[in-house]
Amino acid sequence: MDDYDFETKFWGEPPATSAVRRKKRRRAAVQLFVMMILLFASLGFLGYQLADRWLTEGLSIQQSTDESAVPAPAYTGKLALLLLGIDRREEEASRADTIMVAFIDVDEGKLSILSIPRDTYVEVPGYGYTKINHAHAYGGPELVAETVSEFLGVPVNKYVEVDFEGFKDLVDILGGVKIDVEKRMYYSAEGIDLQPGEQVLDGEKALQYVRYRGREGDIGRIERQQKFLRAVADQAVSIGTIFKLPSLISEIRESTNTNLTLREMLALAKVAKDIKVSKMETAMVPGTPVYIDGISYWEPDEEETFELVDKFLARNDV
Repeated sequence: MDDYDFETKFWGEPPATSAVRRKKRRRAAVQLFVMMILLFASLGFLGYQLADRWLTEGLSIQQSTDESAVPAPAYTGKLALLLLGIDRREEEASRADTIMVAFIDVDEGKLSILSIPRDTYVEVPGYGYTKINHAHAYGGPELVAETVSEFLGVPVNKYVEVDFEGFKDLVDILGGVKIDVEKRMYYSAEGIDLQPGEQVLDGEKALQYVRYRGREGDIGRIERQQKFLRAVADQAVSIGTIFKLPSLISEIRESTNTNLTLREMLALAKVAKDIKVSKMETAMVPGTPVYIDGISYWEPDEEETFELVDKFLARNDV
């Protein structure tokens, strides 16, 4: 693949170094960025227009004077942003149960989501070849970002992660998500018990839906996650959502973690107003299920994966 420094073009500055990519807990509410964060946190999209309307009601941004005084310029170009759904369990290292990369094309107003199966067999820097979701247990979101960058051959330095408790609470605040559960889903070990048919899933049931594997394994689970993403996208742009934003912001503060700066958040908020949900594309890293030393993995097809990345970044046009 040809090298293309799309992060420098997008942000107008060099990609963050490892020192800058330290884990930062963002506790401040940034109203313009809430729409984008909610997309990544709940696998949905609320739309910039709602945020803009809500902002006009005079709610303030709680940030330091120095940082908030820096205006966010109008960026162009492309960006890849890492999205993580984290499973935190007592007495166990946290795992990246959901791994996605959002490719944002500012000029085209296009958003593409590439799902990476958690069992994907990749090289984790410093730990050798293993399942990609182990990277979070070894080194947190920073190591996942480094692993994904090397795997895809593009810089993916910025991340947003949400834990599953936060996911459930966000769905509940939205009033649930209407979706057609395609079949009976039952797995007692994970507390999954869903009946088929169209229904409104609350936070607990929604989490069961996006985590269910069944006979299709991780591939079927990813397909359901992408189906859920579109269901949220269709529902969340309703006018009623505007009244739920204060509660959503409060929950986002508690359940999300990102290394995006305020300036970058505001930049993404400006980008969000031009993103067309109807043009959103979703795909999964292509590959083949294999067993290595008795352990199941998803062996990626690197050539097809690079072709997907090139397509999402429209490299033939740059």
